[in-house]
Amino acid sequence: MKKILTLFFCLMAITLFAGCAQGGLHKQVSPEWKTPPSGLTVYVLDLKVQNGNDFSKALPDYVGKFNDWFLPLMTQDMVSMSGLEVNTLPEVSRSGKFVRSKKKMKGYMDFMVSNPNPEKLPDLKGIVVTISGLTFNRHVSVKRHNGNKVYFYGVQAYAGYTIYSMDTKKEVAFGKIDILEESQDFVPGEEVWNKLVRRISNEILAETPLIRQLWFIKFS
Repeated sequence: MKKILTLFFCLMAITLFAGCAQGGLHKQVSPEWKTPPSGLTVYVLDLKVQNGNDFSKALPDYVGKFNDWFLPLMTQDMVSMSGLEVNTLPEVSRSGKFVRSKKKMKGYMDFMVSNPNPEKLPDLKGIVVTISGLTFNRHVSVKRHNGNKVYFYGVQAYAGYTIYSMDTKKEVAFGKIDILEESQDFVPGEEVWNKLVRRISNEILAETPLIRQLWFIKFS
């Protein structure tokens, strides 16, 4: 009986997580893409931090070294969520290595994405995630609580991204990142930035074969 109850509550938690994740997603995934790869490569192009002062105060050990903090953390999150080997790279010299295109998605203005060019990157194999124009902004909002104004100070991240198969030379997914993580602290702390990166990773991986399967849970 105890095992049955444990299984029931775990399945309920999984269902709740999936529902919450799905509600916040803004992406399209090819129904033909069903097989997970052994690993993936992630490129981050045109990254901008427009609230650099907030970041410096939240993570003073990384002043002027945003990529040194961001890339390893996103890699760690993606590895944990996918169970795959992940290689995350910063912006590279373009030289025709990426092909830009415009995407349309309901509820958003048209946005630009990039896909790797197989002719310029012949040694690149498997699945490639390309995040284009990833921008971090400061966000301020005012809400009402018991008739009083309450200010929230947050960090917002937005970007376009694609998931591309170098083996089939086809785009298998694309989407729009538009995520806000709020705090009542005037300068959002490290935990806000960390959570935002986790949500970016989840946004990209969710509802694709890249996300770790949950059937591996074992009960004693």
